[in-house]
Amino acid sequence: MYLGNWRGEKDADKIVRKIKELNPDVIFNMGDMFESKTHFGKEKGALYPFRKLNIPHYFVYGNHDNYVRMDEVNAQMKNANAVVFLNEVVYFGEL
Repeated sequence: MYLGNWRGEKDADKIVRKIKELNPDVIFNMGDMFESKTHFGKEKGALYPFRKLNIPHYFVYGNHDNYVRMDEVNAQMKNANAVVFLNEVVYFGEL
C-alpha cells in the first residue's frame, strides 16, 4: 500500500470500505504498508480506518517497512488492531 507522502487515511479508508464490501473471514496483510513516517504520531494516523474492522487481521512486514523502522511499523499495525507476526505460528481455522 505504501502509506506515506502520497497516500494516507483516505486511501486506507477506501481499502477498508472494499474489505467490508467483500466481507472476508480474515485479512492477511503481507507488508509494505509504509514508505515514510508521515502519518506516524498523529491522533488518528493513516491506519485509523482499520480500527473499525471486526475481522481478524494478521500482518507480516515487508522490505519497504524496514526502511521506516520495524518497531515503529509494528506499533502502528498493533494500534490498528492487527496481529503482527514475529517468528511465530498462528492457526486460523484449517490454515
